[in-house]
Formats: sequence, C-alpha cells, structure tokens
Amino acid sequence: LRNDGYVAGGAALHKDNIVGAMFLLNAKPKTKVLFDKDDEVWEREFQEEVETKFGLYAESPNCWSDAKRTKTLTEFVRLGVGVYTAGGEVLASAEWMPADGRPFRTAAMMIDTDRLSDPWDRRFDSNIRGGVERDRRGAPVAYHIRNAHPSDWSTNGDNFTWRRVMARKPGWGRQMILHVFEEM
Repeated sequence: LRNDGYVAGGAALHKDNIVGAMFLLNAKPKTKVLFDKDDEVWEREFQEEVETKFGLYAESPNCWSDAKRTKTLTEFVRLGVGVYTAGGEVLASAEWMPADGRPFRTAAMMIDTDRLSDPWDRRFDSNIRGGVERDRRGAPVAYHIRNAHPSDWSTNGDNFTWRRVMARKPGWGRQMILHVFEEM
C-alpha cells in the first residue's frame, strides 16, 4: 500500500468514492415522527441550522473534531476508511475536551489497533479476547488499550501498561470507543 503507486492510487480512489472531498451531514428530521404532525418550516430551519453548525465544527481549520487537532472530520473519516481498507479494523475513542474556546467539547481520537490487546496480567481471562472485554452474551463491556505501541520500546514502561476504557459511559450510555471491524 505504501510502496506501490497503483495500490496507493486504488486506496485513494476507494476513499474518494466512499467519503469524497468533504463529509457532509444531511439532517432531515421527520416532524411527523417527532411531534406527530408535519411542520415543513421547522424541518427546513432545523436542517439549515444543524448542517451549518456541523460544517463549522467538522471542517474548521482548528480541527475541533480531532482531539489531536490535526485533522478535519473529512480527513479523519478518510483516514478511518484507509486504515480499514489496509488492515480491516479501525479504533477510535470519544473524548470530552476542555473548554478552551472550542464551540463543541466532543472530539474523537484515532488509536492504533495494535494497542488494543490483552493485558499481561489478564491474558488468561476468558472474557477478554484481542483486548475486548465482553459480557456473557458477547457485547463489549470494556476495551484494554496499551498506553504505548507494542514496538515502542521507551524507557518509561508505557508499552507494558494498559488502560481499561468502558465501552459506554456509566449512567449515560454514551459510546466511548468506536471499533469498526468485520466479525468472522
């Protein structure tokens, strides 16, 4: 993928076909479902306001949607599609950012899937496979994310420690980890 121009071109074409040049929101509410009556004026005003705010958030040069503030949402989604195409799996976390002038505090952070792994002290736990802790029905309960990449041999030992991240925010239910993969 990195060393072959044809393969890299195919991956870029794949991203272009799925995401395009700009990831847009199409917010078309159905007031018949929401309020049990049609209100086309409210639908149009809501759509205009939400799509405008989304565009300002998603495509800001300040990269508000990225916790690292390096990518716009379109670039973030294109990266996700590319990573999924190359490796078959994408991992990202939902982050609540400090109020440092951001118009919205929600952001996402990509995580290298190599960091999702079983902690050494729990490698024989039958509820954890590939870093994903599951309940008795197989639903994700928590994700075990290594604090550094396994091949990062730093002196502080982060590559030998893990952080347990709940799949959903307790009490609220907000999804904390986005894990896209094709289940076999």
